[in-house]
Amino acid sequence: IFDRLGSEHLLLAAKLVKYVVFILMANHYVACGWYGIAAFNDEEVTWVSALSLEDSSAGYQYLLALHWSLTQFSPSTNNIAPSNMSERFFASCIVCVALLVFSSFISSVTNAVNQLRLVNMEPLLQEARIREFMMMRNVSTELFARVQHFFKHAYIK
Repeated sequence: IFDRLGSEHLLLAAKLVKYVVFILMANHYVACGWYGIAAFNDEEVTWVSALSLEDSSAGYQYLLALHWSLTQFSPSTNNIAPSNMSERFFASCIVCVALLVFSSFISSVTNAVNQLRLVNMEPLLQEARIREFMMMRNVSTELFARVQHFFKHAYIK
């Protein structure tokens, strides 16, 4: 799919969308695990019972678990905390994985921005070369303006 995209801008945007979709899918699975730990634990206090959510719908509990998962993968806060050893272990493992995933995502965004700068740099370098050439040859202002106009409309597009 990525080879079929003609524009470098579209290619980089598609890669960023791919990373976001991957993170959202990972968050779904983490949320299911977080919800499952509480749902299948009848012996201990869980995050669901600590927040008195036993009578809430499964959809609402999943939504809270998804919110918890999203906050593990980003620099944000929530009021849901582990309430037993298995939840704390799961949360600790997720924080370690999320640190790697979030760092990779930030690195990918930085790389994409740098690639866009490189793509946009070539026309600017060419324009600077033309300007330097014209100034060294003492080209008239009128011809200089016409060449720049042509360059901007023909080459940059």
